[in-house]
This record gives sequence, structure tokens and C-alpha cells, in this order.
Amino acid sequence: MVTGKDAAPPKPCPDMLHEVGHRLERLADEKPFVGDLLLDFVAAGKAQVSFVACRGDFGGSQRVTSHAELFGLIHRLREKKIIFPVP
Repeated sequence: MVTGKDAAPPKPCPDMLHEVGHRLERLADEKPFVGDLLLDFVAAGKAQVSFVACRGDFGGSQRVTSHAELFGLIHRLREKKIIFPVP
């Protein structure tokens, strides 16, 4: 887990998302960022990582409204059946 204490300045600066990628050693298309704020969407774009909107609609991004939907997206990602667009 990475929090605001691990990276500064705060979102929409992409530093926190870069730190997550570094810790997980994953590529941008393998670690979608789930967020519920426009700041989250902007941070994902700046970090060049894919974004999944939780209970929001941010212009064409993937969207989930429940944990079950999110788990389904993660499962399909692991099977490489979907590609998350980078905002």
C-alpha cells in the first residue's frame, strides 16, 4: 500500500502511482488504478497508467460500481483478455 505519506506532492501529481509501480514491478497495462475522484483520473493520465472509475464516469474510462465488477476486471486482466486504456 502507498499513501500520501510515501510520495509528495499529492494527487494529481503522479508520484504516488509511480511508487506503486516501482514497488509492484509491473507495467502500466498490468496495474490499473481504481479511483473515485477526477483527481484520481488526472493522476492516472499523468502517470501513464490505466484507470478504472469507481462509481464515477470520467470520459471513456473503465467503470465499476461494485467490488464484484472490479474483481471481474482484475480476473480478465490476469488472463490478458482486456486492455485498460490509459487516459
